Amino acid sequence: MSVPTTSEAWLHELKHYKSFNDYIVDLSDPYGKAIATFQLFTRSIIEGLERKDFEVESLIHDGSLHDIYSELPSFAPEVLKPWVKDAMLMHPLRRTAKQYHFLVIVQIQGRGELKSPRDISVSAKIELDDWKSRAYNPENLDKDPDALYFFRNKNGIKDIDPSQEDANFTPECVICDNLFDEDAHLTQQAPCGHVVCRACFGEWLKQCNGTYTCMLCRACAVCGANDCPHHDVHQERARPHPLSLILDLVIPDKAGEVLHGIKAERYWGLREATRADREVLAWMEQILEVHHLWPGDPSRVWWEKDAEEILSRVTEAVREAVTEA
Repeated sequence: MSVPTTSEAWLHELKHYKSFNDYIVDLSDPYGKAIATFQLFTRSIIEGLERKDFEVESLIHDGSLHDIYSELPSFAPEVLKPWVKDAMLMHPLRRTAKQYHFLVIVQIQGRGELKSPRDISVSAKIELDDWKSRAYNPENLDKDPDALYFFRNKNGIKDIDPSQEDANFTPECVICDNLFDEDAHLTQQAPCGHVVCRACFGEWLKQCNGTYTCMLCRACAVCGANDCPHHDVHQERARPHPLSLILDLVIPDKAGEVLHGIKAERYWGLREATRADREVLAWMEQILEVHHLWPGDPSRVWWEKDAEEILSRVTEAVREAVTEA
């Protein structure tokens, strides 16, 4: 968007392009609720600009409004809702900076601890800077964040202390009969209340196909609701093939270096842009290993041809990133 420079221009931008009608929002939908919460923040800015509040107008002069609203997707529900859903179900270090900034504002606005738009803006900026320091940290960049983070958040599956349970609590997992411990059989509770060990939860979740549920009652493993329509998630078939190993092949003179001479923010983008291909590549490698397909086997030749095409696509993306670095 062009950058508004006056209160009048910002009022027009916020009212006509960064707002929506209330009737299109379903507050029982977590993504609609997040959008509505962000709208409350926007309304407070609009009201402040209309009454010519000095603190709100200062957000124009220091560039804060531009930082918040630039590059946001269209506020049409069919565009904004999928963008918000993608952000909310993704590991924080996989969200784009814009998605993270948006959700931080939603969280702060939702808590209601800070009332003024300026206070919310300043607090969100601090959290965004902290996110950048973690997201672009070389040690974190070298890893592919957990794809199943979405159910390990405050509303999903939790580790619990058996000693805090009531007298009817059984000390062993109802699925595998192993005693709970602090390792593979760590005690975990789904949002529906059922308790199973970590190993059994892990095996069950591998069998889920997009919609993750409790193995005992089939309630959603993210929110605990029955027949939940909101938390259908792409399930990775394998942990992505490490980007660093591909970089070692493409840039052998920088083999072993964490970022291989690529700037941190660009490396982050490369990691995310190639993740789906690297997932399929790792899955193919597992298939070849599990089924013991020997060299020359027609099936192996077919799999290897597909793997070569995927690796070539990832390699090309890497070369482009290196060229632009």
